[in-house]
Amino acid sequence: MKYSTNSEAFPISGHRPYLRFVIPFASFLLAAILGPIQSAIWHAEQSPNWIKSLSLLHELAVDFQAFVPTGSMMLPYDFFGKMTALIYIGAFIGLLFAGKATDPKEAIAKKFATMFLLIASCADVITYWIAGLENEALRFQSFWLCEVPALALCIASLSIFGGNKIYIEKHLHWTSVLLLATPALALLATASQNYMPHGPLLAVSLVAATLSFSTPSSR
Repeated sequence: MKYSTNSEAFPISGHRPYLRFVIPFASFLLAAILGPIQSAIWHAEQSPNWIKSLSLLHELAVDFQAFVPTGSMMLPYDFFGKMTALIYIGAFIGLLFAGKATDPKEAIAKKFATMFLLIASCADVITYWIAGLENEALRFQSFWLCEVPALALCIASLSIFGGNKIYIEKHLHWTSVLLLATPALALLATASQNYMPHGPLLAVSLVAATLSFSTPSSR
């Protein structure tokens, strides 16, 4: 049996092509919501002022956690942390089904960005789903030694992707500028939330959602 690696072979680009737009955009919205919630839970009174003004988010986080079945109760921070995997999935789909790079250098940068995002997502699963709050050593290694570096490399690859597009196409298309500005967006989001990985993920998911909307479906 012959298998195709073309994106047309995948359900979200075939029978339901709109999903390649909806899923990345939903992941961006989820990152925008979960970031302040996690920052509020983690930093409490030391949270950024704009997050403290959204006290409803913190209350919602605690109240919503009550819906978790009694047999699997966990701290709100851990509960909402597990949802980070959904952000990664949406951003990964956005990058995977974004428009095909027209130049080998662009294609390499895009592939590296997608690969590093996948590595970061695997590390995040280890951090929240395997290590949890009990295994601090594994949590430290998966987050600081794997997820954060992989996210940084993903962001750098996206910026290189944008720089290559500008150089090759000889004009400033707004999507290329957005790609090039990914590191700045990640720094701004992280500084405003005072929290990772949702700060960098907010920037990555925004770029992935934008690419999925602005380019034809092709890998």
